[in-house]
Amino acid sequence: KKIGYLGFIAREASIKALSITTPIGVIAGQMFSKAELKTLQSANTQQNLMWFWDLDGYYMNSDIHESGRIFRSLFKRYPNWKPKEWSYNLTENNKEITTVAVPGTLGQALHAAEIIQKWTRSGIAEESIAIILPHESMVLPLLRSLSGQAVNLSLGFPLRLTFAYACIQQLFQMQWSMGKTQQGIRMDALISLIHNPLFKSYLNRIGQPAETLLKSIKKQGSFVLTKEWICSQFKNTETQNLLLPGRLPLDYLKILKNWMQSCSNAQQDLESHALEELKIQLELLERTLSEYQSDMPWNSFKLYTDRFLQHLKIPLQGEPVRGIQILGLLESRCLDFSHFIVLNTNEGIVPAASHVGYFPYDLKYAFELPLPQDHESVYAYYIYRLLHRCQKAVFMYDTEQDVLGKGEKSRCLTQMESEFSNHPKIQWNSYSLNQLPSLNGFSANTFTRPQSSLSLERVNSLFALRSEKNPAKRGFSSTALNVSKSCSLR
Repeated sequence: KKIGYLGFIAREASIKALSITTPIGVIAGQMFSKAELKTLQSANTQQNLMWFWDLDGYYMNSDIHESGRIFRSLFKRYPNWKPKEWSYNLTENNKEITTVAVPGTLGQALHAAEIIQKWTRSGIAEESIAIILPHESMVLPLLRSLSGQAVNLSLGFPLRLTFAYACIQQLFQMQWSMGKTQQGIRMDALISLIHNPLFKSYLNRIGQPAETLLKSIKKQGSFVLTKEWICSQFKNTETQNLLLPGRLPLDYLKILKNWMQSCSNAQQDLESHALEELKIQLELLERTLSEYQSDMPWNSFKLYTDRFLQHLKIPLQGEPVRGIQILGLLESRCLDFSHFIVLNTNEGIVPAASHVGYFPYDLKYAFELPLPQDHESVYAYYIYRLLHRCQKAVFMYDTEQDVLGKGEKSRCLTQMESEFSNHPKIQWNSYSLNQLPSLNGFSANTFTRPQSSLSLERVNSLFALRSEKNPAKRGFSSTALNVSKSCSLR
């Protein structure tokens, strides 16, 4: 059928003898598969291959620097691809590098907006400024903090982070649960659906206020809402079809598609893009089910859609020659900015955790497949390449800790600090932002509650030693100490 995935097509191209008459330029080459290398070698033999590298002698002349490892290995194998000389922009041009420790995602977005405001006020053109996002979850808070400024988004936004995706998944989950029990909708599932902003706006638009429905749900006594109760509360036929069980996934997709059409007409911006993308993918699912398995059960359908939809991204479009450029780390490969900010430079994000896949390390090593260290080298190259021709660079990382121990800055920042902090051409700065309020702002409205004899007795009892009269184990739990730390009044 003349179709194939990328790796298969590359392998087919490497097997066939290619007669190349047109000169080919290879720009920003990095990691190549065996098939791609074979094809490139064939083109190079016919003297029709031109290489354009963006590499710096600082890390290429080192035997151990991570940023140049994949290139050193490539040039060792194919010495005629190696450029005649290196540039030394990284360490010979004056530049200022700053690392900032900021608590929280929103804190990073707000501080990035402050820095950009200072740069633009000092006369830096917006087109010379970039914000690099290694993780797409920063897109929404960043756009909110940059409201009013011209921006260009050059990356895809994950579909799973939108309200539209959450709403569709909730509807699928309800249909699956109802198909299993054949009783009705669980009260907590319907409450969660009504709280979804997309579904709430739909209800308000058809004249069924969400708050009124929530009160009705809480008044009725049953945990499971019957079909009769749903029909009595939702007068709209479209809503009844959406919520009532008893349909196969193929039939339900047709109902869902019509409902999404009515929602997309009333939505704007990101959620509108999400609905359009979901409609395209659900139409594809509908055609696939019609052709291959029209009677697919809900459990299989839900498993399939979960895996199929959660990796999709919405392509965001903008004006690339105007405004502040917001792009991913991969999209920054061939671009130079005089001023840029990289957000979320935490360990586990830069470099990102490598995908394990089906093949164990030993097999990958034996068959020369990409290894975790290759993945990390590419990330290191992205970061160092951004520094080649910049004047000011800011790297922010999140200091908020959680139970898994996040809040650690990337090893790339630690390495750069050891390399550049005493460099004569590079000014290295580090500072942290904390969100501790000034006590002066609260002195006029200090809120206290004096201890009563009962509360003092309860606190003192925690220090009491265990005895025959008092056999209960005493002491402060870690939860109690955390509560006291967050608000002693509790």
